[in-house]
Amino acid sequence: MSGHTPGPWMKKGTQIRKGDLYLASSRQSGLTPEEAASNARLIAAAPELLEACVQWISERDNPAPCWVMKKDAERKMRAAISKATAQNKPVNPAEG
Repeated sequence: MSGHTPGPWMKKGTQIRKGDLYLASSRQSGLTPEEAASNARLIAAAPELLEACVQWISERDNPAPCWVMKKDAERKMRAAISKATAQNKPVNPAEG
């Protein structure tokens, strides 16, 4: 898909890692610990967010869309949003 390190990426404190490989840190001067942790969650969810968005656009542009594929893309988007926002359960569409 692109030249980045494939996911999944995991947040460990303010570090973003793939297994033992260090990828990045969200620790910056001027940020509160909460902001740094939130930034780390968002960065760690980036591969899943990208994959879900690419799948969604691909299915949306498909002249003969497949409902199952759209639901799978939506499920991936919800899971990535939950990972990025530290929710313990998938995002509920009814909570909008």
